[in-house]
Amino acid sequence: MLNDLTAAKIDHGLAKLALDQLTGDGPPPGAVSLADLARRAGVSEATILKVERMALAKIAVRLADGPLPPHLTRKLSRILSNTESP
Repeated sequence: MLNDLTAAKIDHGLAKLALDQLTGDGPPPGAVSLADLARRAGVSEATILKVERMALAKIAVRLADGPLPPHLTRKLSRILSNTESP
C-alpha cells in the first residue's frame, strides 16, 4: 500500500508527463522509461516498480475469476512469479 504523499507524488508526476506529452516536451506515449517517470514524480524507480507490481497482482487476482481463458491466466501468473524484486 502506498502512503498518501507517495501516491500524490506519482499522481503529480503522471499529470506532468501528460502535460509534457501534449506540448511535445515529453516522450511519446509508450516510450516513457521507469527512470523518467520516477524522476518526474520525485520517487525512486523501485517505488514505480512496486506500484506496477501491485497493479499487476490486482489484475491477476481479478482475472483468475474472470472471463480470460485458463491458458492466459496461467501465462500471466508465470510472468508475475518470474518478476525479480528490486
